[in-house]
Amino acid sequence: MATPRSNTSETELIERLARVEAEVENMRSALAPLSVEMRSILERLAMINERIAAHLDNTHRIWAMVESHSAILNELKTQQGDTCTFCNSVRRGFWIALTAAIAGAGWIIQRWVEKGG
Repeated sequence: MATPRSNTSETELIERLARVEAEVENMRSALAPLSVEMRSILERLAMINERIAAHLDNTHRIWAMVESHSAILNELKTQQGDTCTFCNSVRRGFWIALTAAIAGAGWIIQRWVEKGG
């Protein structure tokens, strides 16, 4: 037989269990909308991460193009320097040849004038 003391313990236990169940139900009702909101937040975060990844890929591609163009520019600068050196040599050779031609023409004219013209 149940004693009065055990009866009150069972009643207290049942009441406590009812309060716990009510609290769990409150928490469940509070968490249900949060899961939908969290899913929405995670989807937006995934989209943002995808955009960042695309941006980083694009930046990496552009940086590779810039480095490639930089290498081409350095090569062109070297070729331009070689071309300028060649042009200066040709110019110097032209002036030497022109000076020699004028001196030779002057010498020929002088000889022609000395011989009686």
